[in-house]
Amino acid sequence: MMRLVLIVLEQGPDIRQFVQSGLAADLAHDARIVWALGHQASARQLPGTDEKIQLSDIAPALPAPLRLISRLAERACNARQERQSGRSQWMNFLDTLRAQKTSPLKQRLDAVVSCAPVYRGLMALEKIMYRLWPLSRNQLGALRPDTIVLSNHATPAACGLLWCAQRSGIRTVVMQNSWKDAYARAHIPVAPDVFVVPLQGAADLLRRANPGLVSEIQVRDTLHTTQLADPGSLMERDAFCALYGLDPARPIICLSAAAPNAVHCEPEIVSKLVSHLDDGPQILIRLNPMEDAPERWQALAQRPGVILQAPDWDYSPAEKWSAPRPEDGQIWASTIAHCAFNMSVPSTVTRDFLLFGKPVVNICFDARLDGTDPESNLRYWNAPFYEAYRDHGLIWPSFSLEDLVQNVKEALEAEVGTTGRPPHSTAAENRAHAVRTLLADGQICKDFPAIQVSDGLGASKEKDMH
Repeated sequence: MMRLVLIVLEQGPDIRQFVQSGLAADLAHDARIVWALGHQASARQLPGTDEKIQLSDIAPALPAPLRLISRLAERACNARQERQSGRSQWMNFLDTLRAQKTSPLKQRLDAVVSCAPVYRGLMALEKIMYRLWPLSRNQLGALRPDTIVLSNHATPAACGLLWCAQRSGIRTVVMQNSWKDAYARAHIPVAPDVFVVPLQGAADLLRRANPGLVSEIQVRDTLHTTQLADPGSLMERDAFCALYGLDPARPIICLSAAAPNAVHCEPEIVSKLVSHLDDGPQILIRLNPMEDAPERWQALAQRPGVILQAPDWDYSPAEKWSAPRPEDGQIWASTIAHCAFNMSVPSTVTRDFLLFGKPVVNICFDARLDGTDPESNLRYWNAPFYEAYRDHGLIWPSFSLEDLVQNVKEALEAEVGTTGRPPHSTAAENRAHAVRTLLADGQICKDFPAIQVSDGLGASKEKDMH
């Protein structure tokens, strides 16, 4: 009998991780695939013949008291990690959460919940509440999958599903689709059987933040790199340049724009840079997939040699859904291959360019803010998820406009005109490893006696990265 793999789709990037990577297609050779759709998820890019169910039908809703305790436990975990390491979690860099973080009331709350006795009590209470939560009948029992795979471990739906699966003895695998995810949600309320993260630093953080964690943690690159490594995804340079009116004979700089609410005055910084460059290089500005105000780039796009590239994403603000379309994979891979280097505020785009052996010039300053300002772009350079890349030889930080101009000129001179490609064999091996992980022995325990919930205190301290 074929195994049954349940794939949870809650967020747009899950499409790239599970569908466009080829993982679902590979699994379909040896398993029956069923998709569980979150309440905001779209099935537009899923295979029409695959079975689909609603996540709410199989993931029991967390009781309100348990949701409250879990939120406090997560806040305590983040505050404690911050206090021990001297830096904020990635989540606290976002605008709304930064505003909350600076609230005196929130600061006092963090101070209270991160104290050892309170923190220990929250962890113990969360564990007890999960154990006392009665298992109710739902569609999961009738479906009885061998393995459940999801990309998120901390949403209420994910916690409910992991708890229900674990009590039913169903194997669970969390495969994070971004290498900053662990830094955003370090607290693990319900431990999956296998946790796949893309960085060793992320694995170490999860172990520190969740003492006694019973999950097997694997360090593997995110599967979206499979699409970048596909030799058939690369356009010829002339064809690529023709799409945007670029001159194939001149170097191209790719500026990957940050999310609009994440940085300040990015077009102003780029405009000042362009004023210091001659007419040789062209700048291809790849708008952020969630760009709500592309007009902020229009004045810059009027300058010679500056071109805008709109990503081909299925972006629906009304539905709160944003996912790359398959066609964008070819465009993005070709963009990386045919550009001399990337220029950006430190972000996950760095990893994509490094796969091609391309330099990355990071913007670590602001047009109007001092570097000590909590909203400065420097915070992304100092972010914990970027630790593994700060000393990389192909990453050049710019802490001022003068640095940026100099780094861009040196990167242009270093360009040799060749196209590096990530090894296809490595990407294929990562996908094959994922298939083996998901098709391993599915039902690990017929009568699971107790839920695995992390508890205890993390005593180790991290190295200060500021």
